[in-house]
Amino acid sequence: MLTDEERLQRSRETVDQMQDTVRQMREDNERWFKARAAERAAEDLRKAQGKWGADDWMLLLARFAIGFMLLMFCVLIYTTLPTIINAVIKATTQWQALLR
Repeated sequence: MLTDEERLQRSRETVDQMQDTVRQMREDNERWFKARAAERAAEDLRKAQGKWGADDWMLLLARFAIGFMLLMFCVLIYTTLPTIINAVIKATTQWQALLR
């Protein structure tokens, strides 16, 4: 059976381990944030110089593709909407004639 002194010592060791873990996590976070800030600064500098990377070209291509698809959808709606409206009007008049 553990004495009070041994229990106290174990709890202190546990607390010390937890504090070390938290300190290590903070240091890792600070290191990561500094590295990320340096990457962002380098990327901003590259963009300010007018240089494009592969990611920038892919984003531009994706935006053009999405814009083209939206344009095609609008054209499809513009061309088919009158046909749909006329079909609904004809069906409505036929049902009205049948119900009279």
